[in-house]
Amino acid sequence: MQNMSVIIFLTISSGVIFVTYSTVNILFYRRKQEIEIIKLLGATKGFLRMPFLIEGGSIGFFGGLIGIIGAMLFYLAVTYRLSMVIPMLKTLLFPFEILVVLPLIGIMFGIIGSLIAIGRLKL
Repeated sequence: MQNMSVIIFLTISSGVIFVTYSTVNILFYRRKQEIEIIKLLGATKGFLRMPFLIEGGSIGFFGGLIGIIGAMLFYLAVTYRLSMVIPMLKTLLFPFEILVVLPLIGIMFGIIGSLIAIGRLKL
């Protein structure tokens, strides 16, 4: 059972990283002319890469917020339906640690996806 949860976690996290990677690639190619101009003006690689890292982190953060909303709705639906059958389930509490953990994990995966995309780009 625990192996299955690890497999599911790895599948979802690799999907999130791939989506962030693809998004950062698209953003890079849309701004290619701007990047060339900024490079000609003497911008460093760090200056060019930072906006993409910030965008990847923000994509991950908002994905984490959407995940929180989904988890809350799932929790409310399940506890409401099952508490009619099993009244003891009314005492279950939503794990509020998830409110902090999901956005942080989202930021981490977003930055990882951005780093992979930036590493493959020619800046």
